[in-house]
Amino acid sequence: MDLEKFKPVILTSGPSTMTIAKSGVSFSQASVIKLNKSEFVRILMNSDDRMILIEEASKEDEQAVPFFNPNRKVITARWNYSDFNNSLSQMMEWDTDENTYKVHGTYLENEKAMLFDLNKAQILNK
Repeated sequence: MDLEKFKPVILTSGPSTMTIAKSGVSFSQASVIKLNKSEFVRILMNSDDRMILIEEASKEDEQAVPFFNPNRKVITARWNYSDFNNSLSQMMEWDTDENTYKVHGTYLENEKAMLFDLNKAQILNK
């Protein structure tokens, strides 16, 4: 039997999600693990289709932003970029002062990226 085609399966509790709130954008443990605990990522936004793609990046990439901090015990990522929050809120016509939004992501293995379709966001109860 050829074992070359087999790859390890990494199990996590919970789905891969991105949560958008007034205080910032956070990513679930599953999202961080699927992105290989990348310390840096690139954010790509498709305003027409209202989607966000988060892809692994190196520190040397000019468009890279910090993502996972390996010195923290908790495996999550969080951004507090008010400009990014405002852009998402305006594009989606969201009221992040009153609501929190959660979006499930799809991991794209070949691209080493997580795709979030903002059109499918759920409003969480506060």
